[in-house]
Amino acid sequence: MKCYRCEDIIDDKNSSEEHIIINACGGRLKSKNLLCKKCNSIFGDKFDCELARTTNVITNLLMVKRHHGVPQPIRTTRTSTGEKYYLDYGGVSCSSEN
Repeated sequence: MKCYRCEDIIDDKNSSEEHIIINACGGRLKSKNLLCKKCNSIFGDKFDCELARTTNVITNLLMVKRHHGVPQPIRTTRTSTGEKYYLDYGGVSCSSEN
């Protein structure tokens, strides 16, 4: 198989397991035949990381199950008081920020 991005041949030395839908959005289906290790790292650093960050609020509130790990708490501000606090997995207020 060839890497989808760079078209290098994927072999045992450069294969890398890639989530079809990123883990942060609940993706469990994976393939070792899509991206070489280098391109998988590039996609992870540039695109997957940003997508995970922007969808964290939704996946956190909807309690989307991940293959590994849980969503990071969401830092937010109460508009009526200006108080800063964190929302934990499922939208539960977990602590104030001092």
